[in-house]
Amino acid sequence: VSISWDGKKALFGRSLGSGFMSNIHTFVMDISSLNVGPENFKGSIPPRAKRPAGWVEDPGLLEYGDRLGK
Repeated sequence: VSISWDGKKALFGRSLGSGFMSNIHTFVMDISSLNVGPENFKGSIPPRAKRPAGWVEDPGLLEYGDRLGK
């Protein structure tokens, strides 16, 4: 299930075929009446986790730069 950024739509998929991931159908559902959007979130967002001490970054990931979320 995927919820839109504004909390108004939900997208989900289902495989109806006999094989693995065959005959996939996607569905969009209006969930605006459920009030699940960001304006209704009352919790707190935890801080980003730090890498553990001694962590060695994979050199192959350097090409991604800031896109890794450091």
